[in-house]
Amino acid sequence: MKVRNRVKTLLNEAGLESVRPTEKLLSDTLGGMSLIRFNQIWDNSSKTELSIYEVRCLETWLNKLFGHEVEVLEPSTTAVAHG
Repeated sequence: MKVRNRVKTLLNEAGLESVRPTEKLLSDTLGGMSLIRFNQIWDNSSKTELSIYEVRCLETWLNKLFGHEVEVLEPSTTAVAHG
């Protein structure tokens, strides 16, 4: 089963139509993620599944951004990735 994420949905609901992360965000907060990988995650278009590390990095960033805990993965896939 393909694990889908809610990054785009969460940020759209916050009023952001598109996001271009800075190199500092990618390297420091998102664990060295490339811009290409971020865009694949944003679009849910990657052939490579999200790693647990990527999920944790994204959740840490979004939790800090929103000031409360958020779930990056769609509810039906949370148990699969967090295993």
